[in-house]
Amino acid sequence: MPTETAGKWRPFEVTIVEAIRRCPGPPSRDILVLLELIESTEIRKSHDQIVAAIDEYFGFLDPAQLEQWPPGVLGVRESVLEQKRRWRKEEEQSKRLLEAMDGMTHGGQGGLH
Repeated sequence: MPTETAGKWRPFEVTIVEAIRRCPGPPSRDILVLLELIESTEIRKSHDQIVAAIDEYFGFLDPAQLEQWPPGVLGVRESVLEQKRRWRKEEEQSKRLLEAMDGMTHGGQGGLH
């Protein structure tokens, strides 16, 4: 099996958006399984695309009406956005660390002697 699928695997964040868009409506067992999978998976990229696919599926195009959304769906959506915030913070911290290390090795203040 791995030899047949080698080179065909794609990132979760790409395939989950496609899977959401293929789910039949009105809300079915399929979308509920995908939402459970999303909520329990570490997602590193494409958070906005995943949230947009969820919003489109459920017809939630007006963020001002968040309180009307089903709590389970809202929880999954918030979980994805929380991961986005966390990954963004970690990326910023890594960038600052690399910049500090670069400054130290290239004669910046506090450089290595």
